[in-house]
Amino acid sequence: MALFNNFTRDKYDWRRELVVVTGGSGDLGNILVRKLAKNCIKVVSLDIVPPENPLPSNASFYETDITSSTSLEKTAEQIRCDHGEPTVLVNSAAVMNMASILDETEEQIHQVFDVNIISSFLLIKEFLPSMIKHNHGHYVDIACREVFAPGVNNVDYACSKSGTLALHEGLMKELRHRYKAPKVRASVIHLPHVKTAMVEKVKGSGFLKSKIVKPEPVVDLIFRQIMAGRSGHVHLPE
Repeated sequence: MALFNNFTRDKYDWRRELVVVTGGSGDLGNILVRKLAKNCIKVVSLDIVPPENPLPSNASFYETDITSSTSLEKTAEQIRCDHGEPTVLVNSAAVMNMASILDETEEQIHQVFDVNIISSFLLIKEFLPSMIKHNHGHYVDIACREVFAPGVNNVDYACSKSGTLALHEGLMKELRHRYKAPKVRASVIHLPHVKTAMVEKVKGSGFLKSKIVKPEPVVDLIFRQIMAGRSGHVHLPE
C-alpha cells in the first residue's frame, strides 16, 4: 500500500474538496453522487441526461458530453467559475453493447471506446493539471473482471476496460516520475457485473443473472476508497 502511494501521506479536508462524478445520472453514478452529498461533500455530476430526481443542495448537475473535448472544456470552465478546481475525479461513465466482433457496427465500436477510454484521457487532461500543480487530488476509474477474462459478445467492452487498467498503471508512473506529484492518487476499481440498466440490458438473463450484484455495496467500496485518499487496485468481492 505504501508503494502505491509513493510512501507519502496526504490530508483531505472534505469541507473544501470538490468531487466530480461522470455518468452521474446513471444507476451507479447517481447513488455515488447522493452518498457523497449526504456526507456533506460538495459534488458535481456530469452526464448527457439530467438526473431523474432533484439533487441535494450541495450537488450540482452539468449536462456534458465527456467524449467531446469542446463540451468538456466548456463545462470545466463553468465548474471552476461556480465551485473552484475539482480535487477528486470519479469516472463512472460507461457503455456496453452485446454483439459479437463480426456483428457489431463500426459506430457501436467507436461509441464503446469513446466513452470507456478516450474520455478518460480527455478528463485527465482537463482536470489533473490543477491536482498536479497542488500535489493533491485523486483520480478514480472503473474497470471490470472482463479485463482478465473477456466474455463472448462484449469483447470491445473488455478491450476498452483493459485500456483503463493500462491507463491507470501509466498514470501512476507519470504522476510520480514525470510530474513529481507523488501525493496525487490514482485508483482503479475492478467490478463484477453490477445491477444497472446497462448491465441488465445485456446480461440480465440466463445463468449470469444470479451473478449480478446490487449497486449499493459497489458504491460503498468506491466511497471508502475516495475517503481513504489512497491509490490502489480495489476488487469486489474484496
